[in-house]
Amino acid sequence: MDWADVSFPGAGAGHPDVPAVDPCLVWALATGWRDFGSPGAGHEALVPVVAELAGTVGHWRNELSQHAGGTVPALYPDAASHCTAHLSLNYLLRWARGQVAASLLARMELQMPVVPGRHPVPPPPPQPVDAAVQGPAPVPPQSDTPVLLGVVDHGCPFAHQGLRAAGGGTRLLAVWDQGIAPGPGRPPVGSGYGRELQRAALTTLLATLRLPNGQVDEDACYRATALPGLGTRLSHGAAVLDLAAGPLPYWRRSSSTADASPPLWQAGWGGDAAHGNTDIVFVQLPQSAVQDSSSASLPRHLLDGLRYILCCAGPATRHVVVNASDGTSRGGHDGQSIIERAMVALRQEAAQNLAAPRNLHIVLPAGNAHEEARHAQWLMQALGPVAPLTLWLPPGSEAPAWCFVQVPHGAAEALQVQLVAPDGQASGWVGAGQARGLGAVPVAGVVFPSAPAMADEQGCTPVLLALAATGGYAPQKAPAGAWRLELRLQRPLDSAIEVHAYICRNQTNLGACARAQQARFADPAYDPQRWRRAQRDDPAEPLSPIRMRGSLNGLATSPWLTVVGGVRMRDGLPTRYTATGADPPPGAARDRPDVSAPTDESAALDGLHVAGTRSGSVVRVHGTSFAAPQAARALINAIAARAPQPLPPSVEPRRNGPGIVGRH
Repeated sequence: MDWADVSFPGAGAGHPDVPAVDPCLVWALATGWRDFGSPGAGHEALVPVVAELAGTVGHWRNELSQHAGGTVPALYPDAASHCTAHLSLNYLLRWARGQVAASLLARMELQMPVVPGRHPVPPPPPQPVDAAVQGPAPVPPQSDTPVLLGVVDHGCPFAHQGLRAAGGGTRLLAVWDQGIAPGPGRPPVGSGYGRELQRAALTTLLATLRLPNGQVDEDACYRATALPGLGTRLSHGAAVLDLAAGPLPYWRRSSSTADASPPLWQAGWGGDAAHGNTDIVFVQLPQSAVQDSSSASLPRHLLDGLRYILCCAGPATRHVVVNASDGTSRGGHDGQSIIERAMVALRQEAAQNLAAPRNLHIVLPAGNAHEEARHAQWLMQALGPVAPLTLWLPPGSEAPAWCFVQVPHGAAEALQVQLVAPDGQASGWVGAGQARGLGAVPVAGVVFPSAPAMADEQGCTPVLLALAATGGYAPQKAPAGAWRLELRLQRPLDSAIEVHAYICRNQTNLGACARAQQARFADPAYDPQRWRRAQRDDPAEPLSPIRMRGSLNGLATSPWLTVVGGVRMRDGLPTRYTATGADPPPGAARDRPDVSAPTDESAALDGLHVAGTRSGSVVRVHGTSFAAPQAARALINAIAARAPQPLPPSVEPRRNGPGIVGRH
């Protein structure tokens, strides 16, 4: 099947022309938005995107108003260069065809969550709105602490004892729930969606909703706010908040130190600025983003959340530390993705604000993909194909699988990609500016956009390999089994190029329903004995395109962000799953985390014991998501001390950076 009839008009016979746009938009148009959206989302009206501008937001707003092209949230000042937006499909198509005069939109990425192939669950009934929680029309809350802690996550236990202020209220300055579920609160100023709950309303709940013994009725507080993610004993956000801002840093309550010394549980220990001396702003990701582990809509919510957190910084605030324990396998892993460049630009904007200059520190996890066989790379120069690589698509997955092949702009015109199904049906060779699908209604496809006309030679063109769900209620299903990814050069190149492929994460996040199964690469040459020993890194001379290195979180490859890996607390060795950068890194990408923190107690005891959603409860978690908040806490303490804190050296700096936080 060719997409001339469903792609952009003017395409020739055979392969339709695909301009330099996000390939996910081409796939969405070809499949009638089958794999995107959420219940009640109107794709035909306005399409959410994250955008990088050739000019400024102010000029682009004027252009959008002239062409009825869409809207940009008021959170973004006119001088900004990156933003989120809701664009009309007509404007997007006209921009892609070059029909919008003097367009200021340089790049954009579709920001619609990938949905599982299952009947949508109706939203819960509206909760009764308490007048004290609803409050007056919102105005931006303002912190009065020198350091403001921002957390972008899911499941905020604001009533937990560990998050209460000395006077009995909550340390949460504000909570912004970005979801669409009904409940008390109004959208924050300038955002246009979600609902905001500020400290005054939350403190009123803590004071009024009490058990007969006088203690705070935490369950009643959570029911009154209708915040999602708090119906069970464990939430991702609760664990992150405990490690970043709980009563004690983790290293003081664990016995798994190098000398096996007992925990230090001194009451009222006063050397930790992260506890009690910082306001906290929590941005709650919507349930659709939590359910979609591929992170197809994460950049939009993250960028909006960062803007909101900065808006909450008051006149006395000079440092804003934001922990975002999330990640993606999308992007070029070269520090040049739209969201990475947007975060760097936001840091510069905050520092150069003449009215109130602030230092914005964004802390991210390294990711957990080290052993998951989701990254492959080839060194290509000579004419002809390279050895094909198997892409194993598991049965019973209710969510589609995505793989992005990142091709250097300078070599895009020379490379072709082909996808072969388990039954031998092939997409045919697809080159730059082309797209092909398999099936009358495509269950798989290859979308290879053309490189932008003014592309930087160090940038990458993303080639999308899209495969439909293999199970559930999806209207069209892809066959499970061994698919084949093939690459070839149509002409020799003057110098060798690195081509990288990344399979998107397709697992179950904390707080989400189990819907998907993870695809992976497979190759007989990929060390068939690797499961019999501790294989912690790639061999010096790899025999397979599959790599452990280069699996770093796609949000965290810019050198201007703080990236945190995971180690075992007992011996300081990197955990089996903690990801790291490529070696040597492509383009401007980093080759390792900045620092590491414990995420496992020891080789025999996985994970860390942290606070649950109710006071007094303890749960066990593991992953680099829980290394990042420990580094954020150490950063706040270093800011308060006005000096960097010495860190024990890393056992394997090649993988885990120079030092280890929280291992004494």
